[in-house]
Amino acid sequence: MCLKLPTNEEEFLLVSGVGQVKLERYGTRFLAAINVEDGDTDLENEDDIADSETPSAVEIKVSDELVTISVIADRINCMHIQKGIIKISGQKINDWLVCQDYLEKVERDGKSVKIVTELGTKLGITTKERIIRNEMCFINHYDKNAQTFIVENCTDI
Repeated sequence: MCLKLPTNEEEFLLVSGVGQVKLERYGTRFLAAINVEDGDTDLENEDDIADSETPSAVEIKVSDELVTISVIADRINCMHIQKGIIKISGQKINDWLVCQDYLEKVERDGKSVKIVTELGTKLGITTKERIIRNEMCFINHYDKNAQTFIVENCTDI
């Protein structure tokens, strides 16, 4: 659903696992949420939806495994779409973590990268160096505690 983003009932039915029952049960809500993201909506007040139906950490899967920020953002966004809440990007989460002093922006080889701070390490964030396409990259990974923290604070992000 998150990848296809159907905009009408016919497209909704083309999503794997969706049939007439799911269309009747969830179609209106999903289509409204997708249209909110596209800026084409009949919803009167998106803020009311976000305030009244903010996803909880229980609803959004957190993993015992280390995951990247894009995985966390994807999990949050799947729930946001179901609830009619505007999607959030991994970049926005990272910027919020910088503002909260869990990550720090630094220049490395002429590139701006975000690395974990001492506070971020305590939260459960680790920065690993990786070579991707013959270039050194810094990838942040988030443990279950850090994932839970981000999910619980996604309304502030």
